[in-house]
Amino acid sequence: MKSFPPKLTAPADDEIEVSIFGPGKGEALAVHLGGGRWMTVDSCVEQRTGIHPTLQYFERIGVDPATQVEFVVGTHAHDDHVAGISLLVEAATNATFITSIAYRGEEFFATVARDAALGGGLRERVRKEYDDVYKTMEKRAGSRKPTRIHAVAESMVVARVAEAWSGGPQVAVTALSPSHTAIQNNHRHMREALTQPSEERRLDGFDPNQTSVALWVQVGELALLLGADLLIGPTGAGWKAVDASHFPTVKASLIKVPHHGSSTAHFDRTWTELLTARPLALVAPFRTGNVNIPKPDDVARIRAGAGEAYLTAQPKPPTLSKEQRHTRADIPYGFRGRDQYGIVGHVQARQVYGTDVWRVGVSAPAFRL
Repeated sequence: MKSFPPKLTAPADDEIEVSIFGPGKGEALAVHLGGGRWMTVDSCVEQRTGIHPTLQYFERIGVDPATQVEFVVGTHAHDDHVAGISLLVEAATNATFITSIAYRGEEFFATVARDAALGGGLRERVRKEYDDVYKTMEKRAGSRKPTRIHAVAESMVVARVAEAWSGGPQVAVTALSPSHTAIQNNHRHMREALTQPSEERRLDGFDPNQTSVALWVQVGELALLLGADLLIGPTGAGWKAVDASHFPTVKASLIKVPHHGSSTAHFDRTWTELLTARPLALVAPFRTGNVNIPKPDDVARIRAGAGEAYLTAQPKPPTLSKEQRHTRADIPYGFRGRDQYGIVGHVQARQVYGTDVWRVGVSAPAFRL
């Protein structure tokens, strides 16, 4: 199938869109729910230029974040998913910030405030992003309005629109996670860390992926599964918990593959029970140090399960350019090295409601698997 460049005009009212950006530093989604209503999921920044790809894309297609972005979702506290999310919140002045309920408890606020004493878990950049988001939302609310922060857990409705465009169907966005078991596990780890002597405080055993917010987006009979970084388990959590609590009336024809395509997030029943036989699969890779995801086995598995699959960039970091090598004095002569982040690729998937056909646009370094 021939690949097209992304359209640089706004989608029509009855055209649903999922755009995925990455890697840069992380991954980000822009989702058109219809009728000019948008939701963003997570955030990334292009390391070479400092550009925020989601905001740049909105500018290019003529979308005003201040009036058209209704929900900004931060799925979990990992830097590759929240880098620059405070900029999205700042731009989307009328949006509600959606976060995991695990990040609204007093343990999380105490951890954010005192995390300098913790040796692991929440890094400085992540703390700053959340702190900036909460300060912006609280300042925006003032003293007379409730803060527009919606903390969600499994089966909670994130958004519901009776008619996104004239004559259109109902739109509903539902959180599939985190499960109550995952939330309890998370809070236990935080309490244990905060009650230890200061020199011993750590968030050992705390994995934000377990409390990430996977989303089910349904526009009439069209469904999308946005998997965040949700992992398989343990029992009572992850995709095992989703399988026990979510029973949709339709199956999703598009999946944002969870956890960058890693086998740790692949649950067979997700693909058989929640997805159509050959869904469109979108993936952003994870690249840091010697860890490159998806691995070759992951790619083969995704290709086998999807009708079409797209990556925003190669899993393996690109070789440093000649100019980059010359500007990095600490790199030994003759060593080419790798650019851990590279530039941001873009995959744009659009479907006119009722047609059951996805049109996919690709901007390099994104490509079809």
